[in-house]
Amino acid sequence: MEFKINPFNNMTFSKDVIWIFLLILLAPFSSDGQNAKAAVNFTIEGRITDFGDGMLVGTISDFKTNTLTLDTILVKNDSFKHKAFVNEKQIVSYGVTDNRFAKYRKAVKDGDTVLVDFTNKKLKAIEIVVFPGVNIRVEGNASSYLNAYSTGSPEEVKIASLNRKLYPFRDSLSDIDYTNKQTFRYALQQEEKFVNSISTIENSFIKNNPSSIISSYLIFQRFQTFIKSNKPEADSLLTLLKPKKGDVYYRRMIFIKNNLAESKKAIKVGEKFPDFKTKFIYKGKNFTLNQTQGKYRLIDFWGTWCIPCVKEMPQLKQFYEKHKDSLTIIGIANDNYQNWTAFLNKHHYNWIQLLDNGPIKLSEDLKVEVYPTKYLLDPSGKIIMIFKDADEGIWSKIESALNIRH
Repeated sequence: MEFKINPFNNMTFSKDVIWIFLLILLAPFSSDGQNAKAAVNFTIEGRITDFGDGMLVGTISDFKTNTLTLDTILVKNDSFKHKAFVNEKQIVSYGVTDNRFAKYRKAVKDGDTVLVDFTNKKLKAIEIVVFPGVNIRVEGNASSYLNAYSTGSPEEVKIASLNRKLYPFRDSLSDIDYTNKQTFRYALQQEEKFVNSISTIENSFIKNNPSSIISSYLIFQRFQTFIKSNKPEADSLLTLLKPKKGDVYYRRMIFIKNNLAESKKAIKVGEKFPDFKTKFIYKGKNFTLNQTQGKYRLIDFWGTWCIPCVKEMPQLKQFYEKHKDSLTIIGIANDNYQNWTAFLNKHHYNWIQLLDNGPIKLSEDLKVEVYPTKYLLDPSGKIIMIFKDADEGIWSKIESALNIRH
């Protein structure tokens, strides 16, 4: 069987060549010290009915070096057998990078209606507890979403049992219709009901399993929300745990708590935007901000979950096409890899696209708290404008700053 791939209209590729091509695209995301020849110390195999052919992609963290490595599982005819490496016990979420499980939901903001993609990442991922020496088995189906669970260790049994309880409520959350004004209040009541049910299930698990790394993982997600806005609440979350030695999430929370006072202040107009580097660039290799010097640059912090971000993307694309000779646009998504990749694969927003998904995020380092947030830089890297939230007048303001005349 052969496929034609644009823009190479005169070339055909076998299915095997396409897999190799996809792996080459993903290769730049791997860390320097880990490649196909690296040592492996855990395995994942299984069968997901109705999945067919495709990929499951997760990110494995090295909390000691603050680096991430993409781990790609190839699925063929519903089945897979995979070997990988991890240096510390952690939870890895393996999900798809295509649109097969995307749920589309219309959401209302300030009277406007916009179609939002990928509203609930939990419906498209398998959460697995990985650690050196574990052999994991995954079974399930993909008839409506990635309804698959793992076995292989006591922690696998726990996380599978937990997610079997959580996923129906997460699925119900993604089905809520916010577009009907007559039922909008009811929709909010339903949302509160499902969120409370999820919290109750998670709280019960944490109470009954205070030493489980799964509990630390759940607390870690809440901790990141409260540590900036409500430090006493963040501190109280830590008291719910009785972590075992080597718990990476508890260790990370203590580090964040102890170093919060040393965090940088938000950068301002007139200051130079700090240089940064990343391997998480869409269809590219390593990226540093300094390599784009010499042109005006618009840095856009966004996410697939952000309604105003998604809404303004067509306008941003139009603006990019009009001014790309004098302006470089750099999108930085605070998102997970699967949603980010699937969104860009579908919509083809082809300016520089980066993923802000490391153990230490650039958005956190710069104190970006509103989405979207944009920084307009002059050719030397100095900030000349900052835009927070959606701004209908942003395009004319940027054109004025660039001295562009119609």
